[in-house]
Amino acid sequence: MTDSYDHEYPPAEWSADDIAAALREADGTYPIPTYADEAFWHSVRADSDLRGLVNAAHQRAAEVADDPVVPLTASGYLHYKREGTRRGYPADLRRKNLSALVFAECLEREGRYLDPITDYLWDMCNQPTWTQPQHLSEDGAEYREGLPRPVSPADRQIELRSAGAAKRLAEITHVLGERLHPTVRERVHHEIDRKVLTPYLANGDFSWLDSSHNHNAVCNGSVLIAALHAIDDADRQARIVARAVESMGHYLEGFGEDGCTPEGIHYWKYGFAFYTMAAAHLEERTDGACSLFSPPVVREIADFPLRIELSRNRFPPFSDASEETDITPYIACKLGRRLGLDALAARGREDVKTQSSVGYFSSALRNAAWSRFEVGDDSASPPRRSLFRDQQWWVARADPEDVEGLVVAAKGGHNGEPHNHNDVGTFVCHYRRESLLTDPGPGEYDSGYFGDGRYSYFATRSLGHSVPFVNGYEQSAGDEFGATVCDVTDSDDSERFALDITDCYPAEAGLDALRREFEVDRTAGPDGRLRVTDRARFSPNAPDIDVTGVLVSRAPMTVEGGRLVVTGERSKATVSFDADVAPAVERIDEHSTGGDVWRARLSAADAGREASLEVTVTPEPLDSDRR
Repeated sequence: MTDSYDHEYPPAEWSADDIAAALREADGTYPIPTYADEAFWHSVRADSDLRGLVNAAHQRAAEVADDPVVPLTASGYLHYKREGTRRGYPADLRRKNLSALVFAECLEREGRYLDPITDYLWDMCNQPTWTQPQHLSEDGAEYREGLPRPVSPADRQIELRSAGAAKRLAEITHVLGERLHPTVRERVHHEIDRKVLTPYLANGDFSWLDSSHNHNAVCNGSVLIAALHAIDDADRQARIVARAVESMGHYLEGFGEDGCTPEGIHYWKYGFAFYTMAAAHLEERTDGACSLFSPPVVREIADFPLRIELSRNRFPPFSDASEETDITPYIACKLGRRLGLDALAARGREDVKTQSSVGYFSSALRNAAWSRFEVGDDSASPPRRSLFRDQQWWVARADPEDVEGLVVAAKGGHNGEPHNHNDVGTFVCHYRRESLLTDPGPGEYDSGYFGDGRYSYFATRSLGHSVPFVNGYEQSAGDEFGATVCDVTDSDDSERFALDITDCYPAEAGLDALRREFEVDRTAGPDGRLRVTDRARFSPNAPDIDVTGVLVSRAPMTVEGGRLVVTGERSKATVSFDADVAPAVERIDEHSTGGDVWRARLSAADAGREASLEVTVTPEPLDSDRR
């Protein structure tokens, strides 16, 4: 195995022979309940905290049980090539229907959903591929003019959805066990092997194998779990596990030593969920002999969400992350209890009460199974300041004890990150559970969004973020366009974070230096304030001396008395300037991420070859919402 990972990675020492021996010696248990565990399912039905899950399963299963299997057609597959959107291929609808039917059958135990479950499983076996059209690589042998063609196992592609399908089907056959027709179970396992497991061992060229982003964990974690359930040969299982374990060491390299990921909370939830599920499966299946929880950085990664949370279930929407989401309950429960993070476990146990989706069977099953424990009052105040040096993220709070107080998040990094936006130096100003200045979050995931035209989208280009616009130039894409942390200071009165973002702009912008500094001043007013200062110096041959500040919000912006006012639902922010600035405000309609966006442009004052702009953001409650 690879012996040179960025992080300490004890699993690198495991050999395939070690893994095979551990699999043979263990008693073959798994961390998920089966249909046969009638007491568990009875307890789920009786648990008021799980009522949302139970009701959702009953309702959807009853709605779809008598409907024919949702068809997947060749013309629907071609829709992505023709139109650039995923809407013509309803694979996700099929997943949701099957998940609800299986969960409801385990709950009701009457057999009335077994036939539609069988039909969905049989139909999935008939699919020529489980790769969805948005992930079918045009450079691969499997691709021909928008459709998948028959290929050898060494040429078959494995991606997020095909690996996920293998995992899902393997878990369903494991959970239902003898309730399924034996031929159906046998055929499902055969197709898992043919479509995913055999190609996994035969093909050494998957792009995600040595990557450090979420695809690595999703694909490897899915294949690992599928292998443990769908095949019986311990030596072959061990070869698959060994390859997955070696590859997932690279996934962990995408995190800083402090657990931060540049992909943000959304892809923490996605990629690290699959890593956690794989870790839990392998650890229990080998009676603890093989633990993917052993790398020290795993605990730091697990603790990451609570350190960046702005207010309850709101997070910095950097890159392709959305602001409003939860910390997936079953992941919080498993990681919190396994790693001794009591506040995380308590959050998962509390948030499972709000779950009402069974669209992913594996998630619904684990939400029910991994949240069955009692917790005390393990809530804790967030840290006053969190600095993640490797990824250059900074979160500062005016008053950590005030759950509605001012919180500022800012990022440096570079413009070649996974799910990258050209956004170095962007920030979020959050107050009273809403972000008055923010990032727009992800754009629509169509074919162009991940293509050559990515930075023509408002969501990804610099002018869609609160970063300077220099001499008519936006920031450039690529990991060579990055920031350097200049200064980090903290005191009882204030927090400061300074970045040099000169190199984020093309040479044509004519910059010699551009420094951006954030200060959270706790002494200013009852709730503190944020000050953002830009100082630029230009080269003698610069085309102009023009630094334009940009501020972005999902809340309406107006200009009142020479100041910019941002008005949210519960609060507002008054933005003042250190010079005679006339803000230009525009409303950008029908933004692809949903809802309108307001953007203000502010011209900096120049003096010779230098220019500067200081912006002060003072939040306050709306009169109708004062505490």
